Amino acid sequence: RNGVVGGEILKRFNCLVDYKNNQFGLRKNGNFTTRFTYNVSGIELYYDGYSIFKDYKEAKSSSPEKVIFVSSIGIIYKPTVKVLNVRKDSPADVLGIKKGDILVSVDKNSTHNYDLAELNYIINDFDKGKKILLKIEREGQELLFELYPKDIL
Repeated sequence: RNGVVGGEILKRFNCLVDYKNNQFGLRKNGNFTTRFTYNVSGIELYYDGYSIFKDYKEAKSSSPEKVIFVSSIGIIYKPTVKVLNVRKDSPADVLGIKKGDILVSVDKNSTHNYDLAELNYIINDFDKGKKILLKIEREGQELLFELYPKDIL
């Protein structure tokens, strides 16, 4: 999983396996000096099926004789991103974000524009003083939160 300490360590090495001599080794790779990442927001996300969204397309044309207006509405299915867990006493927990909340947007960008790994990276990117705007849907109501990730190490 993204964010697991073991994965953060192993991605920094190429694993060498010598089956003939029953040996295992590690060799540093290009990720060796990259910054460690971990969950600084306290939110774990997951995909929970698909939601239906309307897609509007409009075209207008006018001339001195007539005005033409054409509109079409399509339906699109996009993945729903939900909160799987909120770590106790984390920045998300202090704000009141709850398990089962639907994440609608991050920094005013729809969550449908990102995959799960990108969303996790965005909400767990730690820079001191960084603010992340989250739009959450809970029981049919949209709530806005200003999340300030906190370095816990």
